Amino acid sequence: MDYKKQILDIIKEEVANYYHIPIEYIKMNIKERKRHKINVKEVGNARNIAMYLSMELTTIDSLFIANSFGIYDDDRMSARAFIVHYYGDTKDYYTNNDKVNKLKLICEKKINDKIEELRKSGIFDVIRYLI
Repeated sequence: MDYKKQILDIIKEEVANYYHIPIEYIKMNIKERKRHKINVKEVGNARNIAMYLSMELTTIDSLFIANSFGIYDDDRMSARAFIVHYYGDTKDYYTNNDKVNKLKLICEKKINDKIEELRKSGIFDVIRYLI
């Protein structure tokens, strides 16, 4: 079982629930959303918050986070560089955003519950790398 993916899915699920959109929309890159005629702007905001919270609440490798959101290396920029640059650009804005802070608290609780569940099941080595 991939515990990093489970932790990121908690964040994506909570953000999707908050915005009343399917979690699959958050996981799609912009080309997929356009192809399926999904409102790119509406979903993009939720997706951006989920990416920010993934970087803010975990120590999961930035490349893993980028890939989990459908961001891969291309000719212009590496996925890792994109997500790190994105996080740096949005951190100040999202830190002072009440909506994001509310989501952050919800996600922190769910992540802590998941980590406690993993601890009880005897999985210790993986846990210290998740938060």
